[in-house]
Amino acid sequence: MSRPATVRLLTPAAAAWLATPLREATRVVVVGVAGGVGTTTVAELLRWAFATYRDGPAATGRGGAAAASLGGAGHPRAAELTVHDLGPNAATLHSGISSDDGARVLVVVCGAHRHGLAAAREAAGERPAVVVPVAVAGRAEPGPRLVAHAAGFAWDAAVVPLGRSRALAAGGALPTPALAPGPYRSGIAIAVEVIRRA
Repeated sequence: MSRPATVRLLTPAAAAWLATPLREATRVVVVGVAGGVGTTTVAELLRWAFATYRDGPAATGRGGAAAASLGGAGHPRAAELTVHDLGPNAATLHSGISSDDGARVLVVVCGAHRHGLAAAREAAGERPAVVVPVAVAGRAEPGPRLVAHAAGFAWDAAVVPLGRSRALAAGGALPTPALAPGPYRSGIAIAVEVIRRA
């Protein structure tokens, strides 16, 4: 399979994880704990990473409606990965994510500070998760401090911060990887953690 010019974003270790076969179809649920934390952006970065670096595109769904991906020669097939964007506030509106909601991997998007991590922990309950603290506005804590905070919650969570980006702050469609490589590198790191937990 030929890879696009963005392959320079991919480390050898990330490439190995993203090439790992999955035992079964995997449903990834992306939820936010507050409005404006970047839930849709994270879902789109995951979709991009899976579509770019796996053998088939990931299906995407919003509000629980999944779309089918296409197999070779345009033949429909079940999606290997389905990314559901439940949107901002989904975690708080549902008072935690049920363990029987069908999600194989839970991705919780929160603010990049201790309170954001606490909200993500409360929303996930006892479920393992990939937590994406996003630096959107105001003060954001550095990545190592966020990882230390999450460890203090005694929670099986991978913390993958998404740093502040002027390109993302502008709103609208995601910029290309050539214009804003940082968010795409984070998207790859998030995708790797999803595969590790699938």
